[in-house]
Amino acid sequence: MQDIGFVKYFLNDNQMKAEWIYKINDKEYTGSGNVEGDINKSYEGKYVVTYFNDIGEVTHKYEMEIIKKENYYLLHWYQKGKLLYLGIGNVYDNILYAGWRLIQS
Repeated sequence: MQDIGFVKYFLNDNQMKAEWIYKINDKEYTGSGNVEGDINKSYEGKYVVTYFNDIGEVTHKYEMEIIKKENYYLLHWYQKGKLLYLGIGNVYDNILYAGWRLIQS
């Protein structure tokens, strides 16, 4: 089975946080995340995001870019300059929701 994920980013006291779910090979994983960088209300920008599993252990760290298009957002996650994940989403009630998937291993 192909992988698929969903994430939401939200602002909390001038910080950006994440909650995510990921499914691959009939297994589901959930967790949270912290976003570092020049946080702004538009969500657009380049960041470093650290993701944690549901018991608080670090699972992954990525460079992340959020690009605002006319009617949606594109999200890119990189490691060492290599694009690994691609997402698409939108903002509703000041929360950015996006689906994403692995584009190369």
